[in-house]
Amino acid sequence: MYTKSILVYSPSYLNFISLFILIIPKEINNRNTKIFSRDEQRRLTDYLIGNIDIKNSGILLSLYTGIRIGELCAIQWKNIDVKTKSISIEKTLQRIYLKSDTGKGKLK
Repeated sequence: MYTKSILVYSPSYLNFISLFILIIPKEINNRNTKIFSRDEQRRLTDYLIGNIDIKNSGILLSLYTGIRIGELCAIQWKNIDVKTKSISIEKTLQRIYLKSDTGKGKLK
């Protein structure tokens, strides 16, 4: 039902959009991202494994899988399959900054 509606109305919608002049900004990468060298990564890994705790386990997981912080924080035991050695990412968490009545902010 929706597909038919999209096909019927999309040409008129595209004509409507073409009436506007769209200026798409160029993507500028001003971030000075530092990437670990192999030696730095090895030293970090050695330190984290030598001082393993919940925080260091999360850093190791992020380092070797590329998982984002919000995805890492949302992992539950049901997402981990030890038999297949896999982790399923099903959701993410966000930090939300709330301003209180006192004017001070807090993270929730």
